Amino acid sequence: MPLIPAGQLRPHERIERMRLRKVRADIEARGVLDYPLLVYEETRVILDGHHRFRALQLMGCPLIPVQFIRYEGKAVQVSSQRPGVRVSKARVRERGLTGRLFPPKTTKHAYKKRRKPFKLNESSVLALEGGPTIY
Repeated sequence: MPLIPAGQLRPHERIERMRLRKVRADIEARGVLDYPLLVYEETRVILDGHHRFRALQLMGCPLIPVQFIRYEGKAVQVSSQRPGVRVSKARVRERGLTGRLFPPKTTKHAYKKRRKPFKLNESSVLALEGGPTIY
């Protein structure tokens, strides 16, 4: 599983503070990231995992576990979770690249392939040297 510097990732949605607190507390207590962030490979736009991403940043993790995908393929579907807000893959990409973020929890990405939990530890996430592939 690739680990990439946090500064290379581009969110497309804002986060909710209360949800962020809960996600961070869970990660710190268990030392496990239930799923790596789902990231559009060509642009580094985060598709799923905005709260996990911010929690890891606040915890001081310079490297973030991600699963890269080809966003244009049929394996990923996007829908809106907010009435009246239209979303598309093109709009998600544009919001991530321009920094004009959607409100929290606007998009829902359905990905057909399975993702595995990621155990956090010093050598894989908190350190810059050693460990898995770094992009």
